[in-house]
Amino acid sequence: MKIKAGSKATYAVLTCCLIAASVGAWGAVGGTRNAEPQDRETKEQSVFNIPSEIEADVVVTDVADERETEAETTEETTVIDEADNTPFTGNFAMPMASLYITKDYSGTAMVYSNTMNDWRIHGGIDFADSRGQSVMAIQSGVVTDVAYDAMWGTTVTVDHGKGLVARYCGLNKDNVPEIGCHVEKYAVIGTLDEIPIESKDGPHLHFEITVDGKTVDPLKAMNKK
Repeated sequence: MKIKAGSKATYAVLTCCLIAASVGAWGAVGGTRNAEPQDRETKEQSVFNIPSEIEADVVVTDVADERETEAETTEETTVIDEADNTPFTGNFAMPMASLYITKDYSGTAMVYSNTMNDWRIHGGIDFADSRGQSVMAIQSGVVTDVAYDAMWGTTVTVDHGKGLVARYCGLNKDNVPEIGCHVEKYAVIGTLDEIPIESKDGPHLHFEITVDGKTVDPLKAMNKK
């Protein structure tokens, strides 16, 4: 069979078409491979976001539980406070205008005495001020005793009612009321002088309170509601 001149052109065209088709197919395959990392990244991001949302829900639940627990604790404390009944109103004055406390009530604990150079129980509160400053009645009451004590100096004892008795120690003997005298709240019942057993602590009022004959912390007794 004879081949015509026009057949070569035809073969050339067919060859070009085959090459173009091959390139296109390869590009399609390559494009698909290049798309896989993007798809994977999208899937990985979606999976990562799921635990974050779950964790947020858990945190909110925990906070709610803690608040409920705190509310229950507060309610229980309130009930305990209300059950602490006492005959006192808390309507007391302080015995000194200056509330500078140099030594607190120690209860059963031992504290060091600068004057006696030993350790002992301190059954009252020491309010420091200068000699001659006024000492006031913490509440209305009746003076039951006025005496000089070798350790505590001149003392005035006042029965303020309902079992509460206050002892004001370290007063000047010339400025005190008489036994049986009724005093009002804020009334001046003496002025500061000296306390022999606590002389190295400077001028101050040694103030004690007993409730039904038992020595107690003065500040706590006066702050009972």
